[in-house]
Amino acid sequence: MILVTMLLILRSPFSTIQTVDTIEKPNRPSVIRVNTDDGGSFSHGTGTCVAWTLDYGLILSAWHVVQDNRGQITVDYWYPGENAPERINATLVATSRKWDLAALVVKRPLYGPSLIPRSSRYPFIRIARKRPRLGDSITIAGYDGGGTPATYKEATGIVKGFFRPLRSSAADWMMIDAGARSGDSGGPMLNAQGLLGGVLFGTDKTGAHGTHCERIRLFLQEQVEQKYPKLIRRALNPFILYGDPNNPNNPENTSRKP
Repeated sequence: MILVTMLLILRSPFSTIQTVDTIEKPNRPSVIRVNTDDGGSFSHGTGTCVAWTLDYGLILSAWHVVQDNRGQITVDYWYPGENAPERINATLVATSRKWDLAALVVKRPLYGPSLIPRSSRYPFIRIARKRPRLGDSITIAGYDGGGTPATYKEATGIVKGFFRPLRSSAADWMMIDAGARSGDSGGPMLNAQGLLGGVLFGTDKTGAHGTHCERIRLFLQEQVEQKYPKLIRRALNPFILYGDPNNPNNPENTSRKP
């Protein structure tokens, strides 16, 4: 019952959180829009590129963003310096209803990177090793659910607590005192270093909620690593340096190719 209740909250309109405003900002190229065909209608959520190899890219989003898909999932990827996104077909490779997580794989585009500087090719946001702590600053990011073109916004709050989806579960859901919009679900929850501290799954009057990075790492290891070992090594290995070039505060940023 708790999970069902939370998913209803996820699809509700933007709730009013007075502590922090949602601010329109230049988009981070690693944050992408996820589009699903629900059988006659289209829905939108947000995802985060967390790794690239020479052949594939790995995107994290929320299970409820893709649960009703009946056709081809696509993602809109904004290359740095481009005014319009490239739409790429995506394959759903793993989901967790309990933790509201989804993993998507895309084939690496062939032509887009030739148009942009080498240092900006295929940016991604790396997954933090340790979950955020109480009081840590967290920024959520995403694209609205119905706008064309989509509007990218961010909101920043602090971690207020951790809770369990079920009594027998670990307390791997976290809450921050910021609001989210319809369409932000599946987007990143970034720590102060610009690393992925969690994946957003919704909002209510108390704040925004998501699954933190330690649970995300387990999800990828248990459900994706066997099929895409190189992608998961890239996503989880802190020594492969290729950070988000749109975030100058990321101390692990580099232009070196993976």
